[in-house]
Amino acid sequence: MANVPKLNILMCGTGEYTTGWTGSGASQSDKKVGVVGLTCFDLRRLGKVDQLSMVGVNGKKFPDIRAHLEDKIGKVYKDMDVEFKSYPDDKTVDPDSYKKAIDDLAPGSAVIIFTPDTTHYPIAKYALERKMHVLVTKPATKLLSHHQELIDLAKQNEVACWVEHHKRYDPAYADAKLRARALGEFNFFQAWMSQPKSQLETFRAWAGKDSDISYYLSSHHIDIHCWYVEGKSIPTRVVASAATGIATSEPYNCVEETEDTITLMVDWQSLENPKHKGTAIYTASWTAPLKAGVHSAQYFHYMGQTGEIRIDQAHRGYYVTEDASGKSAYNPFYMKYSPSETGHFDGQRGYGYVSIDKFVDAARSINAGSSKASDYDGHGLPTIKNTVLTTAILNAGRISLDEKREVKIERDGEHWNTTGAAPPPPQSRKGRIKVIGENSNDFGYIGDGNARNNSCIGAGAPVAEALLVAYIPVGELLEIEIERQGNQNQVLGLHWYPLSPSAVIGSLDYAALTVFNYAESYRSSSMSLEGPGYTAIWKVMPDNTIWPHLGDDHSSTRLRAFLDRNSSCTRIAVNVAADAGAYLTKYTTYWRPVKLFFEDIA
Repeated sequence: MANVPKLNILMCGTGEYTTGWTGSGASQSDKKVGVVGLTCFDLRRLGKVDQLSMVGVNGKKFPDIRAHLEDKIGKVYKDMDVEFKSYPDDKTVDPDSYKKAIDDLAPGSAVIIFTPDTTHYPIAKYALERKMHVLVTKPATKLLSHHQELIDLAKQNEVACWVEHHKRYDPAYADAKLRARALGEFNFFQAWMSQPKSQLETFRAWAGKDSDISYYLSSHHIDIHCWYVEGKSIPTRVVASAATGIATSEPYNCVEETEDTITLMVDWQSLENPKHKGTAIYTASWTAPLKAGVHSAQYFHYMGQTGEIRIDQAHRGYYVTEDASGKSAYNPFYMKYSPSETGHFDGQRGYGYVSIDKFVDAARSINAGSSKASDYDGHGLPTIKNTVLTTAILNAGRISLDEKREVKIERDGEHWNTTGAAPPPPQSRKGRIKVIGENSNDFGYIGDGNARNNSCIGAGAPVAEALLVAYIPVGELLEIEIERQGNQNQVLGLHWYPLSPSAVIGSLDYAALTVFNYAESYRSSSMSLEGPGYTAIWKVMPDNTIWPHLGDDHSSTRLRAFLDRNSSCTRIAVNVAADAGAYLTKYTTYWRPVKLFFEDIA
C-alpha cells in the first residue's frame, strides 16, 4: 500500500487506553503507556498515518499528557514523534469539543473513539454523518437501536465502522475459532473476566452511572462467542443476575446502582438443526483480589457437539516475581512495550496493535477505491454489522437487571429487537404534599411560594392553593413532580442520573413519558421559571411519608425544592435533610424538624 494516501486520525478520549495517563499520573495497569496513542504514533513513523489529533473534555490535562507521552514514549523509542493537535485548548473544558475536532477533518479521515460508554453513539454518529471512518471501543453502543443506526449510517456514507474487539486478533482465540466451528453444533459456553478492586477507584467517575461491568468486560467474550458461532447459532433469551455490596462500600463508595459482578445467562438456537439448543454464561467482575498476579483474569470454556476448548488468556506461561509486587503473569502477545535491538518500538505483532492497524489499512484501501466498506463484513472482522448480536445480548442483560425479567432477542428483517413481557407500568398518583411540624403543627401544604406563613418557607398554602404533584414509581426510579399553574411544571423530586423517562414534566400519562436527560437540566438555586430544579429521588412510603430514596443512610441526604418566591419568579432553595425519620426544613436562620406527607387526590 505504498502509493495509498496516508490517513489522518482523530483520537477521541485522553484516558488510560489512549495515553496511559489517568489524571493522577501514569496508569498502574498493564497499559502504562497506553495503546491507541502509541500505535498511532508508530503507524505515522511507518508511513501509514499523516496528521494526528486528540480530543478530550478537559483541555487543562493536555500539558501533563504531553509531558507523560514524551517521557514514556518519545524518550524511550527511537524516531518516535509524539506531537498531536489537541481539542479543546489547554485552558478550556468543553464536553462538545469532539464536534469541532471532527469538523476540522476532511471526509475520509478516521476517528478512533475510546471514551465513556454513553458517549460512543453520539460521537460515532457525528463522525459517520460527516463521512469519517470510525473505530469505536467496545461496547459499540449501550442500546441495540443505536448500534443498528450506526450500521445504517456506515452503509449510507460508504465508510468503515468497526468495533475495537481486539481479542479477535489474539492468536489463541483466532486459532480456536476454526477448531470450535469444526466441533459440530454449539452446546455450552462459559466465560469469566475480572479486574482488581483498585479499578473501582480508576472508574469511580462512571462506574454504575455511565455503564456497568458487563458492558465493560463481558463484551469481550460475548463477541468472541458470537464470532465463533456466526451464521450457525443465534441468541434467543437473556436472563441476568448481579452481586452487589463491595463497590458501594468503603473505600470505593461508588453510586448505589453499581454492581460488583454481573452474570448473563443466554439461550442459543441452532440455525441448522432445530433440535440443537445451546446455553452460555458470561460473568464479569471488578471486585477481584488486589494481588492476584494478573490485571485481568480471563478465560472461557467452549463445548461443541464433538469436543471442547478451554483458553486461559491471563496465564500464558510467562511469570515474573519481584520482591515488591510478588508473582505476576504477563501477556506480551497483547502489547510488547520493550524496544527492538535498534531502539525502535517493536510491538507491531501484538493483537492490541493489530486491531488498530487492520482498521487503518481498511480505511486507506477504501479511500483509494481498492475496496468497499461492505467488503469487510464478509471477512470475519469486527465491523459494526458483524458485532450487532454482542450489543443485543449486552443491552438485553441490562434490561433484565433493571426490570427483573427475561428478555428475548428476535430478528425482524435486517434488524434485531429485544422483546419480552415487560411488567405493566405503575400508575401515577396525583396528590399534594403536606408539611407537619415537630409538635404535630400543621404547616399546611407546599404551595407556589406566594401563600405561606412566616414559620416555614414554601409551606403554609391552603388546600386550594397547594401545588399538585404526580408521584411516578418507575422500577427503582421514583419521582415526584409538581404541576404548576399555567402549565408551568416544576420537578420537586427527581433523579437525573441515569436518564429518567420523563420529558413531559408533570404528566400523569405514563405512556406519554419519554427519555429526559436530567443531567443536562441541572440549575443553580437562582433559576428561570422554565428550568427544572433538582433533588434526590423521593419515595412515598406505605404510610404516605416522603423519604429520599438513596439507600439506608438518610443522615447525609440533602434535598432541594425550588419554589417561586416573588413576582420576579426567582426561586429560593429549601434545604431539606433527613434525620432519624424526620425532615429538617430550614426556616430563616435555623433548622426545625418536619415531616412531609403525600396526600392523594381521587
